[in-house]
Amino acid sequence: RAGKAPELKGVNYKISVANNGNLVWMDRNYKFSMLPDYLKDTVLFQVPHKSISRGTIIELLVYQPSTIYIGHEGSRSGGFTTSLLSAGWELVTNKSPLRTGCCTLSNIWKKVVTSSGLTTISLPATTTGETVHSIFVRETEKKCDDLEEWCEEMDKAKDCCSDAVQTMCPGLCDTCPAVHCEWD
Repeated sequence: RAGKAPELKGVNYKISVANNGNLVWMDRNYKFSMLPDYLKDTVLFQVPHKSISRGTIIELLVYQPSTIYIGHEGSRSGGFTTSLLSAGWELVTNKSPLRTGCCTLSNIWKKVVTSSGLTTISLPATTTGETVHSIFVRETEKKCDDLEEWCEEMDKAKDCCSDAVQTMCPGLCDTCPAVHCEWD
């Protein structure tokens, strides 16, 4: 369902917003500093700090196009240093200055989801105890600009029930995704 907030399965969490000065984990008082711009204002899953056991599989559910980021410590990585690459994740950096008050989440990975429906991403099973990581989701803005100049001349109240107008004028008609009209 579009507009539904992303969710996690397999681990306890609190949902928050990532920004400098905000809490990193659900069970510690450590706060972010030196957060890269691309992670600011993302949905943050505050997972447990150092208490995710070996063999844990975390599933991430997103309901709209999104970019998912995982930041993890170098030594207590859960094995993500190698397993995320094998699972199709792209390494953004392994030299991130992202500080948490206790440690540095130096490795940041991303995976892009283009689907508008439910997408479930299963992270590889953790291979270390005391995994230290954070999960961020940036929901992608919809591209709903009007495609034709004549859209300006349309009457939203009357003309947006036409499939052609909905397709060519999604900004005018709020049809991203398409709406369904009932005719008199």
